[in-house]
Amino acid sequence: TLIYLSHLNTKRAGGEINAVGINFAGIPGVGLGHNETMGWGTTVLDADVTDVYVEIVTRGTGGAPDTVRFDDPFDDPDQGPREVPIEEITETIEIRDPESGQIRTEDYVVRIVPHHGPIIAETEDAAMSVRWAGYTEMHESGAIISLMKARDLGDFIEATKKLVVGTANYAYADVEGNIYYSGQSLIPERAPAALTPETPPYLPLPGQGQHEWIGYRASEDIPHILNPSKGYFATANHSPDGGNFDNDPLNDEHYLGTYFAVGYRGKRISDRIAAKIAAGEKITFEEMQSIQADHHSNTGEQLLPHLLAAARENPGGLADDPFVQAAIARLSRWDLWTPSGFDRNGNVETNPQVLESAVAATIYNLWQNHFLWNAIIDEIETVNALFPDNRVGFISSNGSTPGFRGIVRNLIEPEVTFTGALLFDDYRTPEIETPEELMLSSLVEALEKGKEIFGTDDLSQWLWGRLHR
Repeated sequence: TLIYLSHLNTKRAGGEINAVGINFAGIPGVGLGHNETMGWGTTVLDADVTDVYVEIVTRGTGGAPDTVRFDDPFDDPDQGPREVPIEEITETIEIRDPESGQIRTEDYVVRIVPHHGPIIAETEDAAMSVRWAGYTEMHESGAIISLMKARDLGDFIEATKKLVVGTANYAYADVEGNIYYSGQSLIPERAPAALTPETPPYLPLPGQGQHEWIGYRASEDIPHILNPSKGYFATANHSPDGGNFDNDPLNDEHYLGTYFAVGYRGKRISDRIAAKIAAGEKITFEEMQSIQADHHSNTGEQLLPHLLAAARENPGGLADDPFVQAAIARLSRWDLWTPSGFDRNGNVETNPQVLESAVAATIYNLWQNHFLWNAIIDEIETVNALFPDNRVGFISSNGSTPGFRGIVRNLIEPEVTFTGALLFDDYRTPEIETPEELMLSSLVEALEKGKEIFGTDDLSQWLWGRLHR
């Protein structure tokens, strides 16, 4: 593991620290935890702090170094493009043989574009380099020490200003009753040319000088909130300022990032807390434990009604098969909870409702994966056929990518996106497939996959926990 529980107390020896929590391997101190007056934790912010640049390379002759073309935006505008030498450093890596235990060394030459970073791919006349905020001077260890020593909100805010990398959503609470959220880290500001639909920062950018970083985000422009009026905030890796909820990360005052979680977990946390507040109940420690262990299917809540509606419409008679009907019947009774179907000792549960939910969770998730795959695979295969040497992969179906958001939004808001019919149509067939047809054909595929996985068509054996064993 990279994370260890620890209790660091230097006060016993006259120091300033008494903190408990977790520390990360290689970094001294309690990274997440609490001291005597405050506590802090994090989720992943996923701010975009990395850019990939496409370089134009000129090979050196007569012993001269290779160069890349670069028109420095901070130079004299009349100077024009210049050639910047590529630097090289040699890294010596020690490698232990797993069988003999003997150590050998290998030298690796790392080629670096000075104004961007290391080259990760290269052809005769082009290269790809990576720029990362972490290539600047970092103060993470100092930030952690300051966090452990902090005594109030002001100390905490000053400590987080030392953070550079590992972009995180920091949640803070203290003995005075304050709660505070901050996404503080070193987040680049980009030139306008790097923030257009034609050259977005989440794809490789031209590296010749018009798509550079022009500074770093000021602390006051980084998402943060102190003591919100509703009495709480929730963070679960989703877009902290809501800028990506419309699936367009480029149309806000400040670009923060692209690959945030869709927001299902964050919404579920907020819904449960809001329900308690509306009922006039306190949020107890036990309630927070329950929220942490919540296994309600948030995607199922949003997508399942569309699948059941498609089954009622039944285009092409796809839902006529008795096995498909049995699966749909289970889904129609599903309470959207996803228990494993096993108790803590690994034995099958005896509660029939738990078993019902465990089976329905399996059917739904098999269907979701097949449905999302089938919605996009024809486009991917079309692109791969056009560019066989630069094949693209597939979006994750776990709800954490812009692709997932796009598919869901096309399904539930076709009047907004205008592209639902095209997205769900299979380009590889002469017919125009509807979303309903794709949902049902994906269910048929998913059920066949389930038979293969479990080795039986007895749906009562398709327990969610068994799928993960």
